[in-house]
Amino acid sequence: MPSGKVHDSIALISIFPAFLAGKYILKLDFTGIIIFTLAVIFSQLMFGPDLDNKSIQYKRWGIFRWIWWPYSKIFSHRSSFSHGIILGPAIRIIYLIFNLFLIFIILDFLIYKYFNISLYSLIIPCLYNLYILINQNNIIVYLAVIIAGTFVGASIHTFTDKISSFFKNIL
Repeated sequence: MPSGKVHDSIALISIFPAFLAGKYILKLDFTGIIIFTLAVIFSQLMFGPDLDNKSIQYKRWGIFRWIWWPYSKIFSHRSSFSHGIILGPAIRIIYLIFNLFLIFIILDFLIYKYFNISLYSLIIPCLYNLYILINQNNIIVYLAVIIAGTFVGASIHTFTDKISSFFKNIL
């Protein structure tokens, strides 16, 4: 299995191919290309399969790494649930969304308890503005591009692990 430094090097090397894939394969506009490229890099540096152990990716979350502690206890390292090309990123995306929602609920409870203000009352105008933004731009397309970039970045990580293991077994 490659070290975190090798994975980081591959992430940096993949910037240009990700950019080209966004332009020529996905045929995205310039904003979409940038979003796709950033999602691929983010997926490799921060959101990859190695969040199930105390890896560089895990440590990069800094004070927020506690979010990934239950994930590391639920999934064993290199299982199809963490390193699977489809299942791995899907589980991490769902896991992160669930945790962000849980954090929002806890914050809403605490803010309402101490300040008598609900975050929901503050969010309604934001949701309306988001609705207008979605109707004016291709936000749904960009969201799909983020998800695609996340899957591509995780796939690069997993393929790197598989290739490294293959050559280590031969030698």
